[in-house]
Amino acid sequence: MKLYFKVPPEADGMLLRGFLRRCSVSTDLSRAVKFRGSGFFADGTPVLANRRVEAGQVISFELPPEGEGVAPQDDIPVDVVYEDAFALVVEKPPHLAVHPTLNYPLDTLANGYAAWALRQGRSPVFRPVNRIDKDTSGLVLAAQNGYAAPLLAQRVEKLYYAVAEGELPLGPGGRGRASSGGASPPMANPAGRNITY
Repeated sequence: MKLYFKVPPEADGMLLRGFLRRCSVSTDLSRAVKFRGSGFFADGTPVLANRRVEAGQVISFELPPEGEGVAPQDDIPVDVVYEDAFALVVEKPPHLAVHPTLNYPLDTLANGYAAWALRQGRSPVFRPVNRIDKDTSGLVLAAQNGYAAPLLAQRVEKLYYAVAEGELPLGPGGRGRASSGGASPPMANPAGRNITY
C-alpha cells in the first residue's frame, strides 16, 4: 500500500521527519520505510528525512514488507464484520484467546486470522488494537497495516455489556436494575469506569 500526504502551507520548510510525525507516521514506521522499504518520495523524487518539504509537495512512501506473523491455523473460523483499507473488525467467539501467549501458543484468533489472510493473499500479521479476555465474546478491532495501528489505538474505547438473568447481588448501597428491555444509562463507579446495568 502506498500512502500520500500533501504538504500544507503551514508545514512549508519543515524537515521531512517532522512532517511525517505531524502526519502520524511513527518513528518505527519511518525507520522501516528507510531501511526495509523503498524510502520516501517528494513529488515522485527520492528524498531523505533530513530534507525540508515545500508547500504543495506530495510526500509518498510504500509501506514496507511485513514479517511472517504467527502460525496459521485453518480450523479457526474468522468472521470479518467490517473492513476498509486501514481497519478490520473481527467477531471473537468465547473461549478463544486473541493472540498467542505463553499459556496459549496456538489456537488463537491471531492464528485463525493468519490462515484467513493467507487465503486472501494478504499479510498474515495480526495487529489487534483492542483485546478482550479469552472467555469473552465480542468485536476485536485490528489495524490492516503499521500506519493505521497507532492511529486506531489512540481512539479505541472498550464497552462491555453483560446479559444477566435474575437478581443482581449488588451489596449494600449498590444501584442498578435488571430488565429485559434495553440498558439503563451508564453510571460511574468508584473506579471511574462506566457500567451499564
